[in-house]
Amino acid sequence: LVEDYNIRTFLKKKLYAAGVSKIEIERASDRVKVIIYTAKPGVVIGKGGAEIEKIKAEQPELREVKQARYQEEYGLPAYDAGILTESRHLAGLFEETAAIYGNAKKTANWFMGEVLRLTKDKAMDPEQVSFSPKHLADLLVMVEKSEVSPQNAKKVFEKVFEEDIDPVAYIEEHGLKIVEDTGLLEETINRILDANPGPLSELLGGKDKVMGFFVGQIMKEMKGKANPASVRETLMKEVEKRK
Repeated sequence: LVEDYNIRTFLKKKLYAAGVSKIEIERASDRVKVIIYTAKPGVVIGKGGAEIEKIKAEQPELREVKQARYQEEYGLPAYDAGILTESRHLAGLFEETAAIYGNAKKTANWFMGEVLRLTKDKAMDPEQVSFSPKHLADLLVMVEKSEVSPQNAKKVFEKVFEEDIDPVAYIEEHGLKIVEDTGLLEETINRILDANPGPLSELLGGKDKVMGFFVGQIMKEMKGKANPASVRETLMKEVEKRK
């Protein structure tokens, strides 16, 4: 295990003067036991166990401990906590992003979805992922404020992931910010309704599932720059006018 290697490396460096000959690590489902073989146990233990306590405090957080903390502190499911703690590096990025953004669950959803997807698609080692937590946090804030659609946010994040660009500036420069233009939205909706008489007839006949088709067409026409909630609300109003 990578974590076992890290533990051994840390202890050998920390206890260089103690003449450590071997370090054994035993794992149970809820704890990790470390056995240190040394010619100078007094150096390892210290007066009243002071050195042992110091080692525990300085030792990087074990994965099992981190998993339990994620569930308790962030309210994450055990599965998510397990995936997010597989890489110490990605766990660090997750924690920094969550701290800046202020919502650990939404941050975890993004990591479980987009971050891990891109890491896998690009055949990268998790340790190679190097985007700025602030950039992802800024993007999540824009999604939450409905300043950019989730669809476009995912496209922007690919640029953040690959080049660590500033998402706020990128969205502004590329015209991806959601436009609250009621007139333009109504015009687009009516044009699409007129162009699809068949589905419109079904919708007027009570087949609400067709609503998803129209929302998709409108969002495509607006290039993801319309607020999905506004699209649905305005669409319903325009449909009502045609009954």
